[in-house]
Amino acid sequence: MPAETNYSSGPSGATGDGANVIGNPGGSIQDAMDASRNRLSSAYAAMQERSNQMLEGAEGYIQNRPFQAVIYAASVGAVIGFVAGMLLGAERTSDRSSWYRRWW
Repeated sequence: MPAETNYSSGPSGATGDGANVIGNPGGSIQDAMDASRNRLSSAYAAMQERSNQMLEGAEGYIQNRPFQAVIYAASVGAVIGFVAGMLLGAERTSDRSSWYRRWW
């Protein structure tokens, strides 16, 4: 059973009138693009639904436990601030490995 193609059969795509005519391969490309669009739009919709669920869950958590949420946010901020302070406030010497010495 021969494979189906969108290209005309014959030597070098020539037909009986001698013109180089290639069949319309755009049909299969268009179908593939439409299928890809459909998959992407369904993936986008699923991702949007999941993000809305996560947002509602986060809002519920913050509303049910406001102090705990503030403590978590402050802790993360303190860690980031400490690390940034260590990196930016290091001594400027020729020896690169001595930045930690003033903390010990």
